[in-house]
Amino acid sequence: MKLRRLAEKDLEKVRAWRNHPDVNRWMFSDNKITAQEHKNWYLRQKNNPLKRLFVMDNGNEIVGFIQFDLSGNQLNPNMEWGFYRSPFAQKGSGKRLLNLALKLAFTKLNANKVTGKVISYNIASQRIHTLLGFDLEGTLRCEQFKNDTYFDVYCYGLLRKNWLENKLND
Repeated sequence: MKLRRLAEKDLEKVRAWRNHPDVNRWMFSDNKITAQEHKNWYLRQKNNPLKRLFVMDNGNEIVGFIQFDLSGNQLNPNMEWGFYRSPFAQKGSGKRLLNLALKLAFTKLNANKVTGKVISYNIASQRIHTLLGFDLEGTLRCEQFKNDTYFDVYCYGLLRKNWLENKLND
């Protein structure tokens, strides 16, 4: 398994995952994305110096997507991530995707900190953040309006120094 840059040839598969009910229900926005909307998004993002888009490739196919957002400042090496895996991917591939992504963020992209935001009903994402060593740094109360309800958003953070310590203790 390896991470590589998202390419135009990957767009339809990544869009299909994003629109799949098993992925879509966990997103902050659950609108169905059209092929043209997705292509327009990709064209805007691929040359954006504040975005990094990757897919996890197992040699035969892609099985996951990860995005890093440098939060508006190339000089501040903190970034927010967002991710999902194929709803048909093998069990454990999500954790592998995130471990590869953290290694990339802290060793190649020079991140000082990776943050993630999780909608309150996404228990699996809360667990994986904790398992990977992230700390719960705060709660944005009633931050996300979805399906006629306001939901809290949990903010997680992992510092490079803590990631390195966790790697040394593995």
